[in-house]
Amino acid sequence: MSNESNHDRIASFCSIWPQVWQQQNLQLMLDYFTDDIVWQDIPVETRSGKQACADFMMPFMTKAKYFRMEPRNIVANGDLVMLERVDYLEFKGVDTVLPVVAVFEMTDGKIRRWRDYFDLNMFERQLAGK
Repeated sequence: MSNESNHDRIASFCSIWPQVWQQQNLQLMLDYFTDDIVWQDIPVETRSGKQACADFMMPFMTKAKYFRMEPRNIVANGDLVMLERVDYLEFKGVDTVLPVVAVFEMTDGKIRRWRDYFDLNMFERQLAGK
């Protein structure tokens, strides 16, 4: 692992998403994770392990034209990183904008636990056109 700080590592993680979509390459995302990653979307489900994360993302890649994260604030304290961001996603032909707060627990510069907190109703309303 490089000497990159956890703060900078999460900033870098946020920047990869347009490339992930353009190249249709989930390995770019998976390289940021420990093998035993636990990724939880608080309003919905939890995924454990790199394969489960890849399996979750595949349908989004086929149904979405683009996805990007815009960081607003990143706060790091040792292996704990908190990120306030806005996600931009075109999903099934609908452009969506979703504020998200994420909490990352890092191990040796890789994401071991990732919790996203967001308003699922806000996302669903945008998809419904309301």
